[in-house]
Amino acid sequence: MKYSYTLSTGVIADFNRFHWFRYFLRPRYIWTAVLLLLFAGVNIWFSDRKLYWTVSCLMFLAIFFFVYWIQYRIDLWKSLKHDPVLSGERTFEMTNESIRIIRNTSNATYKWNRITRFGESGLSYLFYIGWGHVIIVPKSIFSSEEEQHAFVDYVKNRIRKSPKMLVKTY
Repeated sequence: MKYSYTLSTGVIADFNRFHWFRYFLRPRYIWTAVLLLLFAGVNIWFSDRKLYWTVSCLMFLAIFFFVYWIQYRIDLWKSLKHDPVLSGERTFEMTNESIRIIRNTSNATYKWNRITRFGESGLSYLFYIGWGHVIIVPKSIFSSEEEQHAFVDYVKNRIRKSPKMLVKTY
């Protein structure tokens, strides 16, 4: 199987939402919100000016999460604009022995046993290779839903290590 494609901003944004919020930002958001609410609750409880502290804490929380959201958007824009790995035409080729990614600047071949996880987000399929590397294959390269199912079946037949590796999301 051989496919050529270019990663669009929508696919990268979809991957970032899936990956960053699932493995990185979501736990930080939760713990940050818990600590901020705990701090706010203690201050409101022991304060004579409860309305002032309540409004101040709610404003601080809104500003804090707005800054998180802006930082996420800036990081996404920078990665798309300046990362040569994400931009440009690429060819994705699967054989019985390996997966191969061919770009203008580099070629990479990964044997099937190097794939640690296979996942699906809203707009793409994700091949995780180790902890810090992922191959993104957009669903838009397939002409039909049957072709997508054949692709997933082919990958599942190649990845048989454990059911934990096959991750279905969204």
